[in-house]
Amino acid sequence: MILTDESPMPYGIYQGDKMLDVPGSHLLWLYEEGECDTEVKEYIEDNMDAIKLEIKNEKATKGD
Repeated sequence: MILTDESPMPYGIYQGDKMLDVPGSHLLWLYEEGECDTEVKEYIEDNMDAIKLEIKNEKATKGD
């Protein structure tokens, strides 16, 4: 199954939330720790640029 932004997160603390609504920092953590299944891993890889941009923007906002 291919996950889209509208697909529900299949597990974890954000289970049931739309993939688009799962914080980028959480997705990156799952990816870096090897804690994601194939579908979530592929979603993260397909959206890595957007995830990293979200994290960068969050850090910039907190620094203001």
